[in-house]
Amino acid sequence: MLQTLYKPNQRKTPIFGAIISSFLALLGLSNSILAKSPPPTKGSYQPKSSYPSDLTNINGTLYFSANHPQTGRELWKSNGTSRGTSLVKDIYPGVASSSPTTLTSIRNTLFFSANSPHLGIELWTSQGTPETTNIVTDINLGWESSFPYELLKVQNWLYFTALQPQVGTELWQTDSTPVGTTLIKDIFPGTIGSIPQFLTKTKTGVFFTSETPEAGRELWKTDGSKSGTVLVKDISPGIESSDPFYLTAVGNQLYFKARTPENGEELWRSDGTLKGTKLVKDINLGIDDALILFLTNVNGRLFFSAYQPKSGIELWKSDGTSQGTVIVKDIFPAEEWSNPSNLININGTLFFTARHPSQGTELWKTDGTPEGTVIVKDINLGEADAYPERLVNVNGVLYFTATTPETGRELWKSDGTSQGTVLVKDINPGSKDTEFDELTGVKDILFFTAYTPDSGDELWRSNGTMMGTFLVKDIYR
Repeated sequence: MLQTLYKPNQRKTPIFGAIISSFLALLGLSNSILAKSPPPTKGSYQPKSSYPSDLTNINGTLYFSANHPQTGRELWKSNGTSRGTSLVKDIYPGVASSSPTTLTSIRNTLFFSANSPHLGIELWTSQGTPETTNIVTDINLGWESSFPYELLKVQNWLYFTALQPQVGTELWQTDSTPVGTTLIKDIFPGTIGSIPQFLTKTKTGVFFTSETPEAGRELWKTDGSKSGTVLVKDISPGIESSDPFYLTAVGNQLYFKARTPENGEELWRSDGTLKGTKLVKDINLGIDDALILFLTNVNGRLFFSAYQPKSGIELWKSDGTSQGTVIVKDIFPAEEWSNPSNLININGTLFFTARHPSQGTELWKTDGTPEGTVIVKDINLGEADAYPERLVNVNGVLYFTATTPETGRELWKSDGTSQGTVLVKDINPGSKDTEFDELTGVKDILFFTAYTPDSGDELWRSNGTMMGTFLVKDIYR
């Protein structure tokens, strides 16, 4: 049995390497999409694809990035019909690509990063027309890029990270006007920057991680002002980083995993104060890591997966206290692991995937009790695995992909019952797998990308029925 899990590097990330990684993460997204190869077909014909990405719902309209032979990768929108799927603007004119990424909405306005001639990669806005699609401001003047990233809506403001030569990569905010686009604080003085990451909003403020020479990478918070942008706590004192990760809001509390020399990698929480930032529980006692993953808020309760030697990796829950942080159920008893993953909240019920000795890796649900933690359906009967993936909530309906011998990997939906967990459509008929990506809900419609031998990797939609699941438009053709 596979028991190999990714375990983060325990060493402190070099600052220069973090800068490069941050920038390449933005550029690499677009490059990986453009370089993506479709699955092989039986014939020699390989259809060209638009590879839609960054599918984002803004007031009932789907915005996304797509590749076209005449315009390159640019900003598109769709109302779910072929006629209503169109290019918004060729930001980088001609076959070159502006490669829009990090699409985020505020007040029905789309914010995103895009590349343009003479300006580089900067912050843009759009309201769905060529005339309303414009750069906010050229933060890094000239053709050099500011690489806007980590976009987060905070009331009527957008918080984001950007690079300026004088200060490096730091935290910024904008109201969509040039004069209202300002640096919040130079956290790491000089040209390197603190490289803020994981911006997360709670009821008490905005949390993020930043790196400084005195404290390493630790937990910070901001209210949008220079004086209100402060280190919450040096969890791992000195220059050694605690590397807070999986920042998750639950009411006025922030939960995350962090590392200390005494406890290893464990579950922490913070209310934004020094005193209120504390270890929740040392799940895997001593310096060994609990391998915490998939932190998910379900109506004020935190669920996650964690490792203990006696149970392996199983499903846990927490109310923020040590006593209230407990394993929900040992789904795969003894030394085996159920490896819960793909956690998602749908109407107060947690759905997830888990492995069981007699049923393989299938879809599960829980109400937070051992008796209420049950398999939804054995989709791939017996010990074989259905491997449910890409779980998404569309107006209270769970959509996901799963594998069976008869259909290969295809689109499924579930209402939480065995009878209501059904195949939506065999898009590539027979046992051939369909390649899915970017499942996103717009009102009660599911949008996604899928590959077929006829059209390549393009935009699809589904209303949960076989007839209502179809290709929206072959954009590249």
